[in-house]
Amino acid sequence: MISTRCCLLSLAISIFLQACSSTSTVEDTAIDREVAAAEDVVYAAPPPPEWTLSRLNGTFIVYDPPSQSCLQNYVNQVSGGRAKKDLVEDVFHTAKAYGVDPVIFLGLIYVESGNFVADRTGGGTGVTQMTNVAIRDACHALETTGCHYKKRFANPEYEEIWKNKMNAALSTIYETSRPEDYYPWELYCTSRPADRCNENCGINSRCLGEIKTAMMKDNRVALNLGGLTLLNFMGVANKRLSNSALIQRYRYALKEYNGHPENKRAYPGKVFSRVEAFRKACPFNNRTR
Repeated sequence: MISTRCCLLSLAISIFLQACSSTSTVEDTAIDREVAAAEDVVYAAPPPPEWTLSRLNGTFIVYDPPSQSCLQNYVNQVSGGRAKKDLVEDVFHTAKAYGVDPVIFLGLIYVESGNFVADRTGGGTGVTQMTNVAIRDACHALETTGCHYKKRFANPEYEEIWKNKMNAALSTIYETSRPEDYYPWELYCTSRPADRCNENCGINSRCLGEIKTAMMKDNRVALNLGGLTLLNFMGVANKRLSNSALIQRYRYALKEYNGHPENKRAYPGKVFSRVEAFRKACPFNNRTR
């Protein structure tokens, strides 16, 4: 009798767990679709990034940096006091780590956010408006070294450069000696699968939602991923426009950063118009042409 009751109890528990699992799968699928739908329709996945090593370890500075406090005052005025008080400082720290121009990076943030305040739209999230594709690309750049060569999305030498640069940025803006603990897919994605060796770098839509929530709460998450993405496209620009002026390479990189098929052509001009607005408020000179 006891044996029969145990069997019946085990069977009941098994049926209950199967039902829960089925319900969870349906709910997860619905959430995944809802989270991914808006931006994946607009920003169709581009071809895999050109993981070029061309001068990726260099620095790409166009302007002598203006006063950070002056820029922060300008940011405060534009945002109506809603921007984070340390936004400019974090922008400069991130830009220095990745070797990109902080004034151009701040101009990009101005265009993407509209007012230096984090937002979530159909085209991206946070002050740098990161898309699903950009978040996954960042993961591939850093975390696929150990994958089988047929599934590798970036080469080990490239990933080592990225690790050095991203770790430097994370160490500075989070004031930590363990930057790896701040990789967004490790810090925020409690539901992330262990398999990184696939086209999504093991990041599902639920995980993307968690990263985006973090980007809305903490600008540093978005700045880090935005800086990495801009530098990646500068690497591609260096490969394709090796004999062009630095400002032209930035125009190429900014166009690719935007990604929207209809808006990308006008995007660099918008960023540089914001740079000139900064110059009017906080005068600075060109370092190179």
